[in-house]
Amino acid sequence: MALCSKCCCCCCLSKKASAKVCTWLYILYIAINIGYNFLRNGYQDTVTIISSILQGLIIFSLIVLLIGFKTLNRPCLKQFKWIFGAYVIVQLIMNVVIITIYSILYKNSTNKSVIEEYRKKLEIINLTDNQIINTIRTLAISAIVGVCLFIILTLTYYFTTRSYVNELVGEISELNETRKQESGEK
Repeated sequence: MALCSKCCCCCCLSKKASAKVCTWLYILYIAINIGYNFLRNGYQDTVTIISSILQGLIIFSLIVLLIGFKTLNRPCLKQFKWIFGAYVIVQLIMNVVIITIYSILYKNSTNKSVIEEYRKKLEIINLTDNQIINTIRTLAISAIVGVCLFIILTLTYYFTTRSYVNELVGEISELNETRKQESGEK
């Protein structure tokens, strides 16, 4: 049983509609992320290329899940638990690292070398040290809050959709058993 029966952004919809809408939203989010990475980096570094390939595989997995919703195909449904589950674990690890980095940045925001580095990055020399410290701290807190929200939404999506997938797989198994019994009786 999941934390709740429907994804948080679709609580007024049926379980099926909620799972479909949230899956499409997650596909859209990943596609936008791939596009943003391309525009920002132009796929010049290996990490961006590998990340985009993995995100493409997740989009493929989610499309297969949508096909499974429509056709009630057990393998299409069950792959979600393992593939997206692995993705969630990797995302959690990466996001814990990101939170740690921004926490360290927040802690070191009063360090002169950090202030000078950000003064160069911001390309604004007219800011006082206190303004730069406040900017760094705001950036760090915003990033930490954003990452925490992403983690919560991803976990909620995974657990609620996995719960729905488990229900569907159970229904498919019951349907198959009923068919076997009916064909054996005739």
